[in-house]
Amino acid sequence: MEDSDDFKRLKEAAEELGLNLEEYILVLKYSKKIRGYRSKALFNREKKRIEFRLGDPWKNCSWEIQKGAVQVLMCKLFNKKKKTLSITLMDSFLKKVHSPLLIHEEIENKILEDSFHRVNKNFFDSSMAVTRIRFGKPSKTILGKYNFDSDEIIISSILKEAPAYLLDYVMYHELLHKKHGYGSSLNRQYHTKRFKEDEKNYPMYEKIDEELERFIMKH
Repeated sequence: MEDSDDFKRLKEAAEELGLNLEEYILVLKYSKKIRGYRSKALFNREKKRIEFRLGDPWKNCSWEIQKGAVQVLMCKLFNKKKKTLSITLMDSFLKKVHSPLLIHEEIENKILEDSFHRVNKNFFDSSMAVTRIRFGKPSKTILGKYNFDSDEIIISSILKEAPAYLLDYVMYHELLHKKHGYGSSLNRQYHTKRFKEDEKNYPMYEKIDEELERFIMKH
């Protein structure tokens, strides 16, 4: 393992962060089960083994960009805050690859499709695009989520029966996350001051927020 090209590249990636991982077994794998440009690390402390799993699309990227994704995982595992050139390149790449000009949209449900196009037209001049929009689990606590790495919006399936204006409000919230971005991969910022200002620009913001809470309590 220690003579493999992957091990050498992963070891060098760690050294750039000031980490010495010589004693660990380091493995790099690509998985079609991981959607988009997501990634995760599996850490077996007992066996001193770390497996870095990247979504299959990463294979088409240069190693310098892939290295940024790996280094972000290393930073999270070992509580580091150092930003490298590769991490900067990766952040820039993700912003470009999720540009509306490059996206082929996949919207699984007519209800979601109609909501997306209404909100996109009324609040974003039809300038927004996301790779995928789908219903998720019927969660009452997480009504919507925008995933930066896969460029995907997931809406709680509890909203399938909600009035259109409530679904649109949640859709607007998630599209704002894409509009405002997340800062950097090492310091993700979700509800910034500018984000909250935009959120409050939604017509009858406070009233709809209250109605959404009442709807959730009844279901």
